[in-house]
Amino acid sequence: MATLLSKSELRERFAMLRAGISLERREKGASALLQKLSPLLTPVSKVLSFESFGSEIDTSQINALLKRRGALLLPEMFETVTSIPLETIDLILVPGLAFDKGHHRLGYGKGYYDQLLARSHCALSLGIGFHEQQTDLLPRVATDVALDSVCLV
Repeated sequence: MATLLSKSELRERFAMLRAGISLERREKGASALLQKLSPLLTPVSKVLSFESFGSEIDTSQINALLKRRGALLLPEMFETVTSIPLETIDLILVPGLAFDKGHHRLGYGKGYYDQLLARSHCALSLGIGFHEQQTDLLPRVATDVALDSVCLV
């Protein structure tokens, strides 16, 4: 019987995997993300996104599109999300280190997104990343909140 790795072991494994994605693959992924999400975002009025850092999928193209449409909510620091009325958010783009087939995500271990998602009952949540970040099953605890959907490119 296989033993599940701990969340910290999985974080290390998927961080290394994501960091190893080539520059060419990253650029194709950012373009594919824009192509996939662009038609879906037309009716959306407000999207809480994030600025990519490190090896996360590049959100600059999708954020630029949202900004042109007047739909971008981009807090400078995650704590400022508390100043945005959650009922005004239609969609939350969520980063992660890994995503499973049940739409659960492995984050960085601080619980910021789980806390936000637990409070935002009106907004749809969409995990975004690379195909390489998909796994069959992630370990979960009671405070983990599943996403509504995942878009991996």
